[in-house]
Amino acid sequence: MSGGAAVADEVLLRRVTGGDSAALTLLYSRHGDALFRYLVRLCVDRMRAEEVLQDTLLAVWRGADTYRG
Repeated sequence: MSGGAAVADEVLLRRVTGGDSAALTLLYSRHGDALFRYLVRLCVDRMRAEEVLQDTLLAVWRGADTYRG
């Protein structure tokens, strides 16, 4: 996927809906660190935060087609 930085998150979600795992990877690279930092503050335990992050990514993969913007 070339020009990934210029692709909007909404476009990436549409690609995820079509089964594009590279689009999910790009979304993770954009937002994963910030989300993990937030989850560490919320969960306190880093291992739990990592588990929640993985569950979140799985939910994005499975539910991308229901995203309404």
